[in-house]
Order: sequence, then C-alpha cells, then structure tokens
Amino acid sequence: MTATDRQAFHARLLEIGKERYHDKHPFHAMLHGGGCTTTQVRAWVINRYYYQSRIPMKDAAFLSRCDDPDMRRAWRSRIEDHDGGVEEGGGIRRWLRLAEAVGLDPAYVGSARGVLPSTRFAVDAYVSFVREKPLLEAVASSLTELFAPKIHSERIAGLLEHYAFADDAALAYFRQRLAEAPRDVEFGLAYVLDHADTREKQDAAAQALTFKTDVLWAQLDALYSAYVTPGRIPPGGLGRPGGGDPRAESAGGRGMTADAPVISGSSVVKLARGVRLHEDPVRGQTVLLAPERAMAVDDIAVAIVQALDGERNLDRIAADFAEKFDAPRRRDRRGCQDFRPGALRPPHAGDRPMSDTIARPAETARTLPRILPPMAMLAELTHRCPLACPYCSNPIALTQAKEELSTEEWTGVFAQAADLGVLHLHLSGGEPAARRDLVELTQAASSLGLYTNLITSGVGLTEARMNSLADAGLDHIQLSIQGVSPESADRIGGYKGGYERKMAVAGWAADAAIPLTLNAVCHRQNMGEIDEMIELAIRLKARRIEVATVQFHGWAERNKEVLMPTREQVECATRSVAEAREKYQGILVIDYVPADYYSKYPKACMGGWGRVGLNITPSGRVLPCHAAETIPSLSFENVRENSLSSIWYESNAFNAYRGEDWMPELCRSCERKKVDFGGCRCQAMALAGDASATDPVCIRSPLRDRLTLEVEQLSAPSVVPMNYRGRA
Repeated sequence: MTATDRQAFHARLLEIGKERYHDKHPFHAMLHGGGCTTTQVRAWVINRYYYQSRIPMKDAAFLSRCDDPDMRRAWRSRIEDHDGGVEEGGGIRRWLRLAEAVGLDPAYVGSARGVLPSTRFAVDAYVSFVREKPLLEAVASSLTELFAPKIHSERIAGLLEHYAFADDAALAYFRQRLAEAPRDVEFGLAYVLDHADTREKQDAAAQALTFKTDVLWAQLDALYSAYVTPGRIPPGGLGRPGGGDPRAESAGGRGMTADAPVISGSSVVKLARGVRLHEDPVRGQTVLLAPERAMAVDDIAVAIVQALDGERNLDRIAADFAEKFDAPRRRDRRGCQDFRPGALRPPHAGDRPMSDTIARPAETARTLPRILPPMAMLAELTHRCPLACPYCSNPIALTQAKEELSTEEWTGVFAQAADLGVLHLHLSGGEPAARRDLVELTQAASSLGLYTNLITSGVGLTEARMNSLADAGLDHIQLSIQGVSPESADRIGGYKGGYERKMAVAGWAADAAIPLTLNAVCHRQNMGEIDEMIELAIRLKARRIEVATVQFHGWAERNKEVLMPTREQVECATRSVAEAREKYQGILVIDYVPADYYSKYPKACMGGWGRVGLNITPSGRVLPCHAAETIPSLSFENVRENSLSSIWYESNAFNAYRGEDWMPELCRSCERKKVDFGGCRCQAMALAGDASATDPVCIRSPLRDRLTLEVEQLSAPSVVPMNYRGRA
C-alpha cells in the first residue's frame, strides 16, 4: 500500500466517525446541555456501565486469540485501565463513583439490573464480534477512540455546568480517559493502517468501525426510546417493576431531585400532551389549557408556545425570534425558558382577565352582578359505580340508569356548554366507565374543542378501551386511589381487586400517552399514607396528584365518626405536602385541599357560587355544585326543559348566592369577601341549618366554637363500622 493509499484510508476512517459517531445523538445533546432529568441521567449511567464492564471482557477475548507477545503486552493495558490493579481501582471503579454521585447504589449498578434489553443486546454483540472476527477487524472496531477525547471534553464541561452532582470525584472516569484513549488509539490505528494492505482488508476494517459506531448509537437509541420519547420503558428497565434501584427511588443524587429537568439553551422542548392552546370565541381570547388549569395568553406567549415544536432547541428558537423581531438573542431565550407549562395555575389577581362577551337581557344586566361565562362543567354521566366508597359525594338517593341522559342528550349538552364558554369538561360519575357510550361521548366533546378530563376509579376500563379514549381525543385522566396497598385501598373502596386494576389502568394511560392525575381523598382511615401516595404518583408517572381532605357531604356526612381526621393527622398531612412540593418541584404538581373543619377560614368553594363552574346530574339537573341539592329552599332546572345558557345566567338557583347582597353583615363587611366569597353554602346548610349563614368553619362565625367541640368528639377513636355507599 502506497503512502497515498494509506492517507486515503486514514481519511476514510475519520470520515466514518465524522458521520456516525454518537456525539451527534440527541440524547448526548440533552445530557451535555443540562436537559436530562435525574431518571434519564441515572438510566444513562446504568446502561453505560454495562458497556464499560464488558470492555475488559472483550479485550481478554481478544488477547486469548493473539499469538504475538508484543501485541499482547501492548493490549493488556486496556484491561488494567478498566479493571485496575489489586490496590488501585480502574475505570470501572471510577464509573461506580459517578453512579454513587447521581444517587445510585453501586452494588445495584454492578448487578446489571435495570439495563435495557437493547443495550445488553448491542454490547454483547460487540463482545462476540471481537471474539469471533479476524484480529484486524477486532482492532479496527476499537478505533472509535479516535473520536472519544472530544466527547469526553464536552461531557466534562457540560456536566460541570449543569448538574450539581458533577465534581472531580464524579467525573474522574472521563478525565482519566482523556489521557488513556489517545495512547490506545495510537497503537490500534498504526496496526490497522499497517495490516489493511489490500482493498478487501480496508473495506473489512471500515465495516468493523462502522459496526462499532452502530453499537454505540444503538445504546443511546435505547435510552432515548425508553426515557425520552415515546417513553416506553421495557420490563426490567429502571423505572419499571423489577428494574428499579430501591435507593434511587427514595433518594436524589447530590443536588438532584427525582426528575426535575434543567432547561438550558440546548434543550429541545415542546408542550406535553394534555397542554394545548385553544381559541376561545366566547371570550375572544387564546387560552392555554392544562389539567385543572386555564390561562389567558397574549400574542407573544402564543408565538413562544407555537415555537416549542420539539425540533429546535431554545438557542435556535431565540435566534429565530431575534431575527424576526430585531431583539437581543439572550433576552429572547430567557423568555422561552421562563414560559414553562409546568407553572400553569388557575387565573388570579394579576393575570390578564378572561373577558366576558356573552350577551344577555338588559334587565338581567341591571339587577345582577356581572356574570362571567363558566370555565368548567362536571358531567355526572351516571351514578352507577362498582366501588362503595364511604366518602362518596354522590347524593344518598342515587339516580337510576333508566333516568340518565341519553347519548344524544349528553352530546347536545356538551355543544351548549361549548357555546356558553366552558373550557374544561370533567366526565365523572359514579363511574363513567359504566356508560357504554363513554368513548362516543369523549369524541363528541373533543370535536367541540372542550378539554376532556375523565374522572374514574379505573374499574370498567380495559387497555383497548383506554386506547380508544386516546384516539377519541381524551386530554387527561384522573384516577382515584383509596390507599397505597391492596389491603387498605380495597377495604376503603369496598371492592376487592380495585387496587390492582388501578395500577393496571395507570400503566395503560402511560402507554397511551394520556396525562395522569391521581386523586387521593384523605381521611382518618388513610391520612397516614400521604407520603406513600405522593411516592406512588411518582412511580406511576403521574404529572399531578390532588391530595383532598374529605368533604362531609353525601355519603361522607353519614360516616363522620369513621372519617374525621385528628388534628395531629391534619398537621402532619400539611407538613408532608409542603415538603413534597419542595422535593418534587418541577416534577409533580401537588394540589392540596386542607381539612375544612380545622381551617381558620373557609375555602372559596367552587371558586364562588355560580362563578366558575356548574354540575350536571345524570338525569340532567343543573347545579352550582355537587351538594347543592341539600339546600331545600332551592329548586334546580333541567337541561331537558331549559337551555344551559338561560339556567346559568337567569335561574333563581344560580343567582341565589351570587354577588354580595345575600351575605350576612358579618361576611359583607369582611375583607375576605372577595377571597372566599362567604365560604361553602352547602356546609353552612349542614352545620348551621341556614344556607345564607356565615360558613361555621370561619373563625369569625358564632358557631365556630361549637364546631370545634364537635370535631374533637368526632375525631376520637371509634368502633363504628363504615357505612358503604349504596349498601345502607
């Protein structure tokens, strides 16, 4: 082979790396740019360890076939580099220091549990290749070290900049390889250039190097598929049963929370499923919809959201914005980074208001407070339910199946709701899956632009039905949990096998890419499990958990002696939620409904009577809240007889407690009247016998002392059995 041929062959090898080396993989861009979550970093460490641990085995296989003692002496340093000597640990031990830094148990990592099947297959194929192929091809496959120093330098800089765990000890492996790799590749490259002296041998060597780049790329493809998109972790992988490191499940690495991503200029982001823009013709605004959230957005925010296409990184988007709007690139990137869907919340003072453009009769406008269109509607599709929860908010007198609105009637109600300005549609029950037309109803609502949220126990759903709901456009699912074990959950829910079905449903929702919220109704029987409920939400990949203390309406009112939490439980629950919010900030949204009876002031029930939402019963009655029928002085109109719009704006029931005129002087003169709107009218009815009274929960109510005494008595130990829904 002439010098010219040798140079051309060398250039050919370098071109393979230029085109195919894994430094160009999007997972590495995320990792080095600070865009990986803790789970993604840990998964990379675990899977890359499997590759590192097999390198000395690969080299030992190579040496066993090598007749040349000089070559064996030169090659065996590779084994020592990774395995180390008797006293000093090598690269494998240094890699385990990295594992420890990110919160993994070194023994767990060394066990190769949690390694993805595709990683194992690719790495084992590489070991077999070196064991079986001619020595020239085996050596040529190692020449990816030609390109390694660059990626090690980028990795050190990126990890130091973006991750708190990165220090000298954690990054020792990469620093050491900066010296070892050039030495190794110098010998290997000379050998290949010397021995690939025919066209056929050069082709074989080039193919061997290509094979090795495929091995490296395949490992990152496996990580990206399992932990980025579509996010389907195969059995045994970290985050799936049988694959998780118990230590990693409960502990973060240094400065790391469970899965909080670091957003940087190299991050490639897009709106997750379950968060979307919606043109609201009723209010004449664009709104951003997410589970239990709606936020009005201006034209700049819309442009930013639309730019988050999942293809361009934030630096690229900022550059495009700077060019389009002649603005400083740095400021544009800051704006993109600050606009995070995870920070969505209900509108409050300071947000751009959602304007009211609904026309209504002049006399109504003169005599009533300004009425905004409703933002949410709860559709109780049925009262049928296989569970028998003792805290169920359904009325004692349950609606029979023959009284329920038909498919056509519900579809018509949804159309009226959309025209009225409803943004969020909550499909509830009972158990909505008891309706055979659930998919059809979901599709009808989705076609109207309504944000659809299924509130379910999970019983009655199947994997096929979940996929059909996803295809129908279901935006979000809320799955109830009664406890964190089959024993507690099934006892409270009164349904054997309910817990296991819920776990299956959560998995099906994840596989169908439907965002998941866990609904945890808490009371004396399960309040000690709140920490575990939040951890369960993390394991099930929920984006949100609602920790809601039981409201004593419906069946819960009959079970006060069994369900009333103690003051100690309530205080502990409040601390747990506060700590979890800090721990999982940016990972899990935790909504908390504290215990009314232990609060100083009442909550703004339903955001105020007839202000934000409305409920439709299975038979079509329209209510300001789910317990409104407990107020005997009110009568409620039915969508079978009147339009939803006329009921919302004009009915006596909805206008009964709007504004301030109805308030007793104690509330009307209070500075909190626009904060809690007088509290819960149904609670006032239940505790004071007068729906117009100050909510007895309020510290200023004359009935508060009596309520405090009652709560102390009810929270005392009791042997009264639970009164299960529908079984009394």
